[in-house]
Amino acid sequence: MQVRFPLGRLAVLVFALSSDLPQAQNLLDGELAVTSGELAWKLALQPGDELLSYGWDESVEIPWLGFERIVPIVWGECAATPATLLALRFQGAREITSDPRLALVQARDVRWTAGRHGRGLALGPSTRVVLGVASTAAAARDWTVDLRFRPTPFALGTTLLELAGALRVSIRSDGHLAVRLETPTAPGLVSTEPVTLGAWNHVALSLDGTLLEHLRFVLNGETQARALAGEPLPFGFTAVRLGDTNDVGAGFVGALDDLHLKLTSSVTAELLESGLEDPAAGPHRLTLRLASGVRTLDFWHEPFTGHALESEADWKQGRLVHATVEEGRLLRAEGNWTRLFAPDPPTSRTTHPTVFLGDGRVFTFGGETRDSHIWPMRNTNDTWIFDTRSALWRRVATSVAPSGRCHQPAAYSPDHDLVLYVGGLKNDEPEKEVFSDTWVYRVGSETWEERFPSGVDIGRQGDDGLIYHPPTRRFALFNGGEILIFDPTANHWSRRAPATAVSADGLPSAYTVPGSPMTGWDPASDQVLFFGGARVVGTDRIYVDTTVLYDVAANRHVVLDPPVRPSPRVRSGFAYDGNHGRFVLAGGVQDQFSEREDDLWSFDPERRTWREHRAANAPSARGGFYGMAFDPELDRFVLLCGRNSPTRFLNEAWSLRLDENATGRAFALFDRTSTGAGAFVLEAETSGTARVDVRFRTSRDGRAFGPWTTDPPGSERFVLAEVRLRRGAGGEEPAVTRLGFERP
Repeated sequence: MQVRFPLGRLAVLVFALSSDLPQAQNLLDGELAVTSGELAWKLALQPGDELLSYGWDESVEIPWLGFERIVPIVWGECAATPATLLALRFQGAREITSDPRLALVQARDVRWTAGRHGRGLALGPSTRVVLGVASTAAAARDWTVDLRFRPTPFALGTTLLELAGALRVSIRSDGHLAVRLETPTAPGLVSTEPVTLGAWNHVALSLDGTLLEHLRFVLNGETQARALAGEPLPFGFTAVRLGDTNDVGAGFVGALDDLHLKLTSSVTAELLESGLEDPAAGPHRLTLRLASGVRTLDFWHEPFTGHALESEADWKQGRLVHATVEEGRLLRAEGNWTRLFAPDPPTSRTTHPTVFLGDGRVFTFGGETRDSHIWPMRNTNDTWIFDTRSALWRRVATSVAPSGRCHQPAAYSPDHDLVLYVGGLKNDEPEKEVFSDTWVYRVGSETWEERFPSGVDIGRQGDDGLIYHPPTRRFALFNGGEILIFDPTANHWSRRAPATAVSADGLPSAYTVPGSPMTGWDPASDQVLFFGGARVVGTDRIYVDTTVLYDVAANRHVVLDPPVRPSPRVRSGFAYDGNHGRFVLAGGVQDQFSEREDDLWSFDPERRTWREHRAANAPSARGGFYGMAFDPELDRFVLLCGRNSPTRFLNEAWSLRLDENATGRAFALFDRTSTGAGAFVLEAETSGTARVDVRFRTSRDGRAFGPWTTDPPGSERFVLAEVRLRRGAGGEEPAVTRLGFERP
């Protein structure tokens, strides 16, 4: 049931540094604040307004379901997501659940206590809380439960949590946590380390009963998993039970906090992230969504306490926007990456197609799908849409789809409103299979359709280059020396005559398209760009760094030899940027055991040149992509999932802005308590018209900051500095080698 109570108009925000939220001095609305240690806020409301939700940074907002006039808002709580069934934070005296699929059946001997995040639930031997689950949720085969608990010695030998009919979590008499699925033969899991009595512990469990058949388990950062293929799996659950689950007066004794249950599986990396306690050092934002409007408060966590910023680690305690640090020098960066905290993502995967569909939609399908940390891998046939504006994932329910597969791109035709996917590879078994079928995904109806085209037999296809060609309203598939053309209206495959190939000087070339090339069409020149790829020579796989432009009208490959180009690779993030007439390449890999790349490049098809770009806040090195999305309305690229090592699969979402003329910006907050108030010093390198500008805000107490000024700071304790790096008219690049204060 949904419980919501009127609260009142925002009066004042009260700052506190501990989980019991003592009173502290007031903050000016909208001002910067400085924090350290545990982070918590109090929100005092006046009659007539209502707190609807709140959120930290770009994370999902947390709905407020309580009725207190003083609202505790604490860093680290689990946010409800579209897949959330239950989110109990125990902050509101009558807070039950935000989902109508749950109903409170029983609440006996319930008391409050100090929680890990604000207030928690105290459980004695006879405490019993039972939430009934509606039949729609009871059929779930995928779920994740996340919980913080503080056991006493009397908790040994008791049950912590039960999902009736699915799962029981108990603390054994030796202190180890035991997890058991409620099936006759499914094996359980036991923690290798005991729980910590008298302290807060974090446990998270996830059952993936649909794609990979895994049970995943994290206790205080320790990870385990159990493959359940062939085992009978629990089919949903009928109730959530806490405390005295057996109703005999011998239940768990201790405290609970921040219980989150959602009807989707989470990979191990997500379970580990849910256990993180503190915000990262640097700037953050608290967003309050009230009935009267949206209010925000910016704050800075853990300021820099040294004299001067001189290293990459120093600068990363602040915030970098279009700026990066190389060998101790702060430099302007044309690229700027941002991690998108997209909730309820798909299971980690690589070698999957990524296609932009327009209107903020990105399509992906199947791939080599695996938990982020744990084998085995499977080829799956799940279809997903990522929304670039809301940063939300949505799995498309499809009754018909290609069988699970990977290692093949897809392409979208806006003229026909469909995605073409041809062939692909099944490699999750010792005997690999390459497919020869033709499928289309109809975007409007969100349905798959297998086609049985007339025309030539295309044979088995995988690791190809694929584009949609708007002038002819046809798709082109490139495989070695073959060019296969698909007409979706006529449902017909044809084979184009083999292309000729010449060097940039017009000399004959033996070039044919290698496997897994980065491929894209340039509408300005009607040419297709190929870069990189792999060739099989005897028993060896040779990776290449060849750049080729295919002239569609002339049916001719022109093999270029640019002096500057990316290193040999396959499966980079790759997309055409129609706003600026360029191709952009990010990362990549060779074979699955090689080092991934973390570089960023663009190719200008008019000048036929590659250019490498610095990028701020870059993700870890990664590869395994068949495509990257470019959203022209946002002027952003989106890179989904991938793999950053042989043993780490990813389900992350990242966006990239690439602006060759962007102003680099770096923010740093100094706390001069231990260093004194020495004179400000800036060591910079400039030439031509390149510039470095600095401005400041200061505060004596970290609560109220003055206005921005270019005047050097005086003796105030807190100094917020913003550095701007501006490119010169002739391309000159500035640099900062030291920023801070002289030693007194």
